[in-house]
Amino acid sequence: MKNIIYWIWLSLACTPGTDMFRKIYERYGSPAAAYAADPDDISEMFPNSNAVERFSDKSLRRSGAILDYCSDAGVSIITYESPEYPEKLKGIDDPPAVIYFKGRKDVFTDGLSVSVVGTRSASDYGRKMAFSIAKDIAAAGGTVVSGMALGIDGVSHAAALAAGAMTVAVLGSGIDVVYPKSHAYLMREIIKNGAVITEYPPGTPPMRHNFPKRNRIISALSDATVVVEGNADSGSIITANYAFKQGRAVYAVPGNADSENSEASTILIRKGAKILTCADDVLRDFEFVYPGKVNVFSLLSEKPLNMERVLYKYRISSDKHHPEPPSDDELSSIEMEKELADAEAAVRQADLDRIVASLTGDEYRIYNDIPENGCTYDELVREDIPISAVLRSVSALQIKGLVEIMPGERIKRIT
Repeated sequence: MKNIIYWIWLSLACTPGTDMFRKIYERYGSPAAAYAADPDDISEMFPNSNAVERFSDKSLRRSGAILDYCSDAGVSIITYESPEYPEKLKGIDDPPAVIYFKGRKDVFTDGLSVSVVGTRSASDYGRKMAFSIAKDIAAAGGTVVSGMALGIDGVSHAAALAAGAMTVAVLGSGIDVVYPKSHAYLMREIIKNGAVITEYPPGTPPMRHNFPKRNRIISALSDATVVVEGNADSGSIITANYAFKQGRAVYAVPGNADSENSEASTILIRKGAKILTCADDVLRDFEFVYPGKVNVFSLLSEKPLNMERVLYKYRISSDKHHPEPPSDDELSSIEMEKELADAEAAVRQADLDRIVASLTGDEYRIYNDIPENGCTYDELVREDIPISAVLRSVSALQIKGLVEIMPGERIKRIT
């Protein structure tokens, strides 16, 4: 346990998406040795960063709180030295020191994995292509990797689940943060039939700058990256560029030349990406790399899936798309799910009461002082509770899942 605390401390000190962790690990050999190192020595390795400030903080309080939360919430912490750490991820220049994990541990066993990514504003064509490609990759024995975002990501995860295969979602937030919130049911199903992972500690909000960095993990976990749709500024181009850099195969689905959503594919094809019109294009390239694990002939006997019903089942929607009403059987299923949701809500409330009862004096007072509509840090300062205590207590409350930080640095209780 002590060793894991040092790993968490090191991951908090290192900047995600950089080679900082790898360089420190290669120099010191272990997180405990890095913890004991002189911060000035580390700052010399990274002169243009604020490394000295972060590595000077030797407090293990936050690391311990994160470890306690993960133990209580059933979140696995996989360190760079853990046998469960994915080999495909270990070989890149900027691997994360730790990953937070919920799901099936066998999801990273040797086999074909393909990331299917694209725009959040998917067209009907893009959704159909993503669904067909992800479904067939899954049916042939591959694992679909994506980012659980709206649009192409959500469609790809749902298609893989419907095909009865595992899928991996890489988050740009803490593992306790569902983003987008409309994908709460999808996330629960992914955890049951695959895995949700992130390098960001619990309580991390889905900040804009997190997502480009997490894209390197999506591409690294995959033998190939398939880009379905996106404009010239799409994050899917970032994922594909990471894949090129990491020596992975890149495929792009062509679209209408005059469509903004085709810009990403056009750019990538010009850079050397292969044109992909169906899953067979990628499966044929890898069936001999993974003999016995990729079966393209399984597609001949594959049962057809109704995309609209699958997307309705996994709560995948679009502003431009309205799924068919559910059948009578699906309505019965929804009623059962409501009963289950009510039971889960009761369990969550009991958990919340238990956590609140365990709070320290300052944490308890600050938690109770937060009004229903939220407040700022300054509004919580009192004569007997200075700003330093407020900052420390709010951070602890956030890790314990009792508060969230809203835009404008407003603190809101989670009920």
